[in-house]
Amino acid sequence: MRMKNSFAHVHLDSAKILSKDAKELENQYESDSLGDRFESDSAARVAHDGYVSNSIISSMAFLESVINEFYDKLMVSVNSWEEEAREFAPSEEIVYQIFSGLRDIEPREFQTKPTLRKYQLMLMYHGRERFAKGNNPFQGAATVRAIRNKLVHFDPDWYDSEEPLQTPVNLPMDLKKNPFWEVDNREPESYLSHETADWCLEACGDLVIEFYNRMGFANAQLVSQIKKTIEEQ
Repeated sequence: MRMKNSFAHVHLDSAKILSKDAKELENQYESDSLGDRFESDSAARVAHDGYVSNSIISSMAFLESVINEFYDKLMVSVNSWEEEAREFAPSEEIVYQIFSGLRDIEPREFQTKPTLRKYQLMLMYHGRERFAKGNNPFQGAATVRAIRNKLVHFDPDWYDSEEPLQTPVNLPMDLKKNPFWEVDNREPESYLSHETADWCLEACGDLVIEFYNRMGFANAQLVSQIKKTIEEQ
């Protein structure tokens, strides 16, 4: 029997598990002085920053997997509709024409688009309200993308210990900073904390939840799973 597999839930769970691991290390060394944390156990610091970094990367991977899997399921439905010679309501006919056209004219046109643009296109194709780029949840997800890009495509740069930290645009300033670094303005290390990881996961989850709401699937199992994962301590 041929079956489709899904991987979005793995990225979702990974992001939360890694954030919890980072939090556990932060709690473990909380009573130590900053100097002791920075100097006594470099392995803990490296592990902590790795947990947070990969949690953020997993959150963004979750966001992309969701829209890719949504698109794939839709294309499977398009093929099934043709095999069944289904009769469409006018609104369904428009969606069918768009996606069968994408399949026949340029099969990979949608897959090659940037992640957030895919969400906007999917909403547009279905005649649903698109996200306002300057508002949440789109703005929050765009911030996560910027952080992910900075981590994955890291570009070494000079920093001055006397200058304030330049945090990514729209990342809340009241999030706990990285307790394993001796300075609080080193980018990106200084804002790598479990609170930042959790914020990134929630920002991505909020966009997916709202996307499903706009698409008419507010009660989907994935929506419940996201809410449960976000609420975990």
